[in-house]
Amino acid sequence: MDHFYRYKYSNIELEILGAFITKINLISSGNPVSLCDIWCSEINLQSVDHSRRDIINLEDSSPIKIIDRYGFFRYSSDKKNPSLIVINEYKLKQHTVGEIKHRNYLRTVVLIHEIGHWIEYCVSFNLKRKNPIIRSNFSSNNSEFHELWAQIFTYKCLSDSDLLNSLSPTAQDYIAECKEVMLKLSEGQSHKYRTFKFILNDERASLDLIENCSFNYLFRFLERIRNKKRNYFQEFNRLMPVMDRMFMREDFGKDNRTSDKFKRQDCL
Repeated sequence: MDHFYRYKYSNIELEILGAFITKINLISSGNPVSLCDIWCSEINLQSVDHSRRDIINLEDSSPIKIIDRYGFFRYSSDKKNPSLIVINEYKLKQHTVGEIKHRNYLRTVVLIHEIGHWIEYCVSFNLKRKNPIIRSNFSSNNSEFHELWAQIFTYKCLSDSDLLNSLSPTAQDYIAECKEVMLKLSEGQSHKYRTFKFILNDERASLDLIENCSFNYLFRFLERIRNKKRNYFQEFNRLMPVMDRMFMREDFGKDNRTSDKFKRQDCL
């Protein structure tokens, strides 16, 4: 098992993970989560990046795998064979020979990206439901949506001002380097890894949209899109630019209904 071992977090990664797992648990109130197991592989993992379909069902009963160049997330609803993340350390070392700092930044970016896939499949933001409902059509032939979401989540974690302000100065500097690595990496990746930069058909405006939206709205938006029956990628792209206004109206309506309820009670 020397070539396959548990992921060894750096102190900075533990600080970063602690910060956004805390955010996730606050937003998924009543549904506290524990991150799935994360492993490293010193053996090269087969990539299917040449294909636009990166979700593989080996058999009807097999778990679903989302395979990226430097790692993969495997989803499973079977408690005896739970979901996990594997980081392709072989590929990371191969492409960062003599660049240990760059390798560390890249590894952290890959880790957050794969955690984005884990959130997509395993974390419920519906207070009435402990586990999200994963439809078969959500799992199949939705490669563009899965990578759009994971890239948005990754960039959000690397750019959110509230999250960054909760970190030590050393971690903030490290995250700034990770963000530059992510953006540079995406330039040479296939289209599905770059769509997060063109939600508004303009790169800077799209990145600003991700930076300025709240984690609360972003996770609630994922929950809403995940509950649809089709066109996940199109719906996400169509509605994300108006996501803040959409949820602000909903929350305002809820506040008004709550206020009216208390007013009626006071009159009784």
